Amino acid sequence: MAIKRITALFLICLLLLQGVGMPISLAQQEVPQNTTSPAVEEHLIMDEQSRLVYIDNCVVLVLQPEVKEAEALSWFPDENAQVVGRFPVINQIQVQIEPKTLAQLQALCDEMMKKDQVRFAHLNLATAPYEPGPQSASDSGLYGKKPENEWWYEAIGLKEAQRLRGDAAPVKVAVVDDGFDTTHPDLKLRFIGQEQEAQNSLEEHGTHVAGVVQQILPDATIYVHDAYKTPSEQFSSRVNTTCEFLKIWIDLVTSGVKVINYSMGGDVSDPFTLPWHVLSSSIDSVYIYLLKQAGYDFILVQSAGNSDIDTYYNSMFCTIDERNCLGSDAARQFGNAQGSRRDHLFPCGCRKNTGELWAPGPRWRGPDVPRREPSRSPLYGQLKDKCGFRWV
Repeated sequence: MAIKRITALFLICLLLLQGVGMPISLAQQEVPQNTTSPAVEEHLIMDEQSRLVYIDNCVVLVLQPEVKEAEALSWFPDENAQVVGRFPVINQIQVQIEPKTLAQLQALCDEMMKKDQVRFAHLNLATAPYEPGPQSASDSGLYGKKPENEWWYEAIGLKEAQRLRGDAAPVKVAVVDDGFDTTHPDLKLRFIGQEQEAQNSLEEHGTHVAGVVQQILPDATIYVHDAYKTPSEQFSSRVNTTCEFLKIWIDLVTSGVKVINYSMGGDVSDPFTLPWHVLSSSIDSVYIYLLKQAGYDFILVQSAGNSDIDTYYNSMFCTIDERNCLGSDAARQFGNAQGSRRDHLFPCGCRKNTGELWAPGPRWRGPDVPRREPSRSPLYGQLKDKCGFRWV
């Protein structure tokens, strides 16, 4: 967990120095509400061959700005098609149709992405959410005065970052994790809405991550969101879908948040979970592209160093895969040179002007954190130039 904190805080500090900002018009305007439809048990299917878990009666479309929902629904004759959710800022709709097999849904997505009116089409995947155990605030060890000489202060260059930052304009920062103690006396936590507040439950890890960020920004308000549902008798409380996951950070970004930390990676090299992860993360990465194209300036910090540094196996925002994104604006722009993976974010640093990932070396690592071998990403420069991401 220590390496997660190093990566997240190091990236946040550097980002703050760069003064990333959102155009005033986007930050201040009223943003239409994003909506999703909860999973229904009879439509939650696992494909026996690929082990992908998906919603069998839903296809998700991101339309060109001028395309109306009625036109999109006309593409599904005899399907009883209806819109059950939408992300208006990128003209995304979730279309309920007649149930289909995985192969049929994938073929339908391929067909949709051949249309000039469609920017992206994908399945609505599903997974069982992590169920954290209950935490007691009195036993958490998160209260009381913290020492001022913790090893990570030096590791992330905290004092130098604060000195250079000076009187820079404030940046809205958010943490998405497993729940937060809103009564903690040392934390200034806020939710972007009542829906997010109702979702929250007290957990130790989320509270701790928010606390570390608070020490870097002692006067800042930390926007938080509990990404893990509390299981109940309702089936939808035991399932997370792709659209529900996307909605969390789209809500934050469209509310003006510029830095969002996710300490939620994990080792998914198990063949049982890898196909789901690869498809899910590639979908997530396309939405980064779509929101950037819509004018939102932000960065997602993926902190998953506990599970090695390979973005292919442990990140939630790691790849655009040709097979899954063929026909999307992202694939059209990048072409299909240099392999099938499109690394968008790195859980560790990236050396300037190269595509080499580097693991935390002796200066950066905490106790018992081994040094890792670097891996390569030849598309670093290409993505940096064409996508306009701010790399740190």
